Amino acid sequence: MKTLLAATVTALAFTPFAYGAIAVFAAQDIPIPNTFEGVFLDLETGATDTAPFSDADLNFFFGGSGISNDAGGVVASSQFLRLDVGFLDMALNVPVGSTIGPDPAVFSVNTADFSMGFGASGSPNDHLGMDPGQFEPGERGFLGFSVDLDNRTTAYGVMEVTFTANTDGGVIHGWQYDDSGAAFTVVPEPSTGLLLLLGMGLCLRRRR
Repeated sequence: MKTLLAATVTALAFTPFAYGAIAVFAAQDIPIPNTFEGVFLDLETGATDTAPFSDADLNFFFGGSGISNDAGGVVASSQFLRLDVGFLDMALNVPVGSTIGPDPAVFSVNTADFSMGFGASGSPNDHLGMDPGQFEPGERGFLGFSVDLDNRTTAYGVMEVTFTANTDGGVIHGWQYDDSGAAFTVVPEPSTGLLLLLGMGLCLRRRR
């Protein structure tokens, strides 16, 4: 029984799952190509493609130096957290502990909000850099988002990403959202390593 439990826990490290009202897509590690097409992503299912498709919510391209919610739908199904409400305003690297929800969020250095309709990441690469609120190229950061689910609920969540300035290494590591529509507090995604260690620990305990 313990061996089965250990295997199950280990498998969870590589599988999107939900508990309560929190949907968790951990350890996805989706590469962001250095192309204009990039990768299109459905936040609700985890499906990806290099071409727009009807259920896609976000599009990441040029290693993450480009972000857009123009992902193939008739209407924008998702927004990412920006410096202000404009559809070209800068995407924000959201600090851990921040709350993302239907009301504008205020951080120590930025006021954050969602725009309306389709939009991109603003001036080329303006969300990349070393200033507060920017994503440091090659380092992990957190992109806040809203997404309209199939059940017509608007959910709020956060995605852990590594962006580059159109070089190799751009990755969508994973994301989480509250599918009840409640505000979401930014925490790191469940650690793959932690889940693996838990599974290994259960195996070792059985051997003893």
